[in-house]
Amino acid sequence: MDVILTPAAGNDWVAPDPKGRVELLHGSFRGPILAESLLQTILFMNQQMPQMLTNFENHSWNTNIQTESRLRNQQNVLIIGFGNVGSDCAAQIRGLGSRVIAIRKSTGPHSPRDTVVFGIEQLSQFLLQADRIVLLLPGN
Repeated sequence: MDVILTPAAGNDWVAPDPKGRVELLHGSFRGPILAESLLQTILFMNQQMPQMLTNFENHSWNTNIQTESRLRNQQNVLIIGFGNVGSDCAAQIRGLGSRVIAIRKSTGPHSPRDTVVFGIEQLSQFLLQADRIVLLLPGN
């Protein structure tokens, strides 16, 4: 049997063989890389780093900028599009002490990596609870 390996996490890059002669395997290596990038972004924004960098450039040493930052263990992160990449991201975010709320199109019989997964119909009830919203949606 022939096999196509695609680095895409989703199924929107390469269409499956309609006759089933060619197996299509989607990449899973991007999850850990994206999870680390997301973690860096959350920390960067949470600690008011854009303002801190501006202060540094202006030689303004305002030490009160970070007083408005909430601790990570007091935050909710909403992940919309909870597949393999979302599962990797959730593990990193939980490692910071934040609560993860996961939304996906279909919840299925299990919740990956100890994360409770909710269906898309429950999205509106969690939007107002989220301190950070992460979109990990396929191209289609």
